[in-house]
Amino acid sequence: MNNHFKNYLESLTPKKRDLAREAVVEYLRGESVNLDNIISTASRVYYLCHDLALEDVENFEVLYLNQNLKLLKRERISQGGLTEVAVDIRIIIRGALLNNSTIIMCVHNHPSGSLRPSRCDDELTRNIKDACQV
Repeated sequence: MNNHFKNYLESLTPKKRDLAREAVVEYLRGESVNLDNIISTASRVYYLCHDLALEDVENFEVLYLNQNLKLLKRERISQGGLTEVAVDIRIIIRGALLNNSTIIMCVHNHPSGSLRPSRCDDELTRNIKDACQV
């Protein structure tokens, strides 16, 4: 979330702040609903999941897709704290199997605004890839 918007939210009463945040989230999710369900580029993933940028804590979500890149389900796997989120890979694999998904895309936010994955993020990605190989 950019600083201008954060400063504006801080100037509101708590109730108005909550309403403003809900309105923005609803607006952002409404825009992503207008996209077709084909997730063929990184830009599509961004537009589908950009509402995560409004979150104050780290979240880890998975997009389950079929072989034609059609979105079957978006699922929040875990919600964490300010600097980390715990992820159980078994939940991801179970979701892929239950949704008959042949492709998974993992998305994760950093409330700090950092665009660089941490060493732990890279390791988790490798572990998920290895689990999917089975």
